[in-house]
Amino acid sequence: MVRQLLAQALTVLAVQAAAVKRWNVNPNPQGNVDPGTVRGCTLWANSIVQGDRCEWIQDRAGISQYQFTTWNPSLRPDCSNMLPGYSYCIQVSTSYQGPSPISDEPGTGCLDYDTVRQGDTCNIIIERHRGLTLEEFYRWNPTVARDCGNLRIGSRVCVRGSNKPTPGPLQPGTWENCKDYYLIQADDTCLEIEGRYGISDEQFHTWNTGVNAECLNLLTEHHVCVEP
Repeated sequence: MVRQLLAQALTVLAVQAAAVKRWNVNPNPQGNVDPGTVRGCTLWANSIVQGDRCEWIQDRAGISQYQFTTWNPSLRPDCSNMLPGYSYCIQVSTSYQGPSPISDEPGTGCLDYDTVRQGDTCNIIIERHRGLTLEEFYRWNPTVARDCGNLRIGSRVCVRGSNKPTPGPLQPGTWENCKDYYLIQADDTCLEIEGRYGISDEQFHTWNTGVNAECLNLLTEHHVCVEP
């Protein structure tokens, strides 16, 4: 059994080593390039074949999965759709400032952005960012169509804003002028909300004094404070 496991491990290492040697890393792409690939790329991984894995390329290039999928937004977050014969960006110019937004001002007071990837919808982007609601997404990205039909691969969208206006309606007893609020959904519990935002039960009830200790009176479609 031990010999079998050792043989399997050696086989995997051999495949990875062969893959590393096979890639042709070059300042110029030598294969197909997805049109959404970031501009300002200074180094490319070429000679991609079936079975190659993103983590092998990332390890060799010394970059993170986030960097790799941001520079190559056609790739899914799990990097499962890398295509043979394509060239992928593994290094960008030091002057690179990130992808261009959908408009000159995706939203005022934006603190964090995400890059639109192939296959993205507004709901998929929201799922990638804990606590983000569709209402917030549209408010911080006023040029995004309500049917989300004008998202462009490689464009930048705001996923965390500052200076939020107090939403309405509020759960009775909830603090006003909080930095962040959560819109209560059906079947929500205090523990779920607290876990989502990394806050304690004491903090939650301090900022939302109208919620009883048993958390049995949360009002659906009302807002509670999750960051004072």
